[in-house]
Amino acid sequence: MPLPLIAPLPLPVRADLFAHLAAMEKAGLPTDKAFALLKLPQLGHDRLTATRRHLARHADIASAGLRTGLFTPLEAALIRAAATAGSPAITYRRLAERYALIVRQRSQLRSRCMLPLVLLLAGSLIQPLPRLVAGTVSIGGYLWLAIRPLLQIGLLIAVGLGLRAWLSSGNDSALRTTLQHWLLRIPLAGRMIVQLNLRDFFESLGMLLEAGVPMFDALPLAEATVTNPVVRTEVAVLLPLMESGATLADALCCISTSDANRIATLTALASTGEASGTLPDMLLRFAAAETAHLQQTQQQLADWIPRLFYFFYAGLFVFELLTGGGIAPAVPSDL
Repeated sequence: MPLPLIAPLPLPVRADLFAHLAAMEKAGLPTDKAFALLKLPQLGHDRLTATRRHLARHADIASAGLRTGLFTPLEAALIRAAATAGSPAITYRRLAERYALIVRQRSQLRSRCMLPLVLLLAGSLIQPLPRLVAGTVSIGGYLWLAIRPLLQIGLLIAVGLGLRAWLSSGNDSALRTTLQHWLLRIPLAGRMIVQLNLRDFFESLGMLLEAGVPMFDALPLAEATVTNPVVRTEVAVLLPLMESGATLADALCCISTSDANRIATLTALASTGEASGTLPDMLLRFAAAETAHLQQTQQQLADWIPRLFYFFYAGLFVFELLTGGGIAPAVPSDL
């Protein structure tokens, strides 16, 4: 009987969870003691309590965490294989580092966006102020002029976040797939989407193989980490090709969404890894290089976002001065 689909815990919670488990495993504490000392926020606490009950009934840690939603299927597979081979300490550490890095990158991007948001708020309050001083609008009209652009931008952000959530959830409908195809055509964003999805896939595959999961079992689990259906369709071909006798290096020719140079590098690493028995290390090396490249691109975007806001507001104020405030939205007559 398949387990019910449970949303994963937030990334910061998962980073703390695996950092704690890695420290406890390194210290030599038994599983029940490690979980007894673990503390999580309310959402994670409920799942943690249920996991402790399963462990008390002598369930293995991977099955207990998967059943309660404490672990994702990928995490459970990694932990099960690592525990079977010996100790899951390395797996815990890798998962903790992986999630902590993502959390850190997102936090840095949000912090870079704070100044433009403050500028947006200040500009919205200052722009209609001369009309209020001149007496051409009432206090109510001034407030309407001040909050209207904020409401419009807030609506756009809400629509964007809702669209993103809709695209990454549910089954791959024709409309979803069409929109995902369209997103990949956007020059910078499309390249980043492909790069992020392939990074997640090959990093997960490398971790699974490193933990001892067989290749044919690891490929479907790694495929589940790919959120874009276009990229997922391409990586899904790897399994049947390898089942028919192809090596991973040979099967990589089916991936056409990424640029040729990147796939050539990945193919060379995979070929070297398969020949020397170090395929997990080669895949993780590729994933680390992709992570560094993505981080650099995100850093550049974070540097340019405030500048775009500055240019926008500078142009807006100049236009306001030249036109005498002619582009301001109309104020409702009852204000």
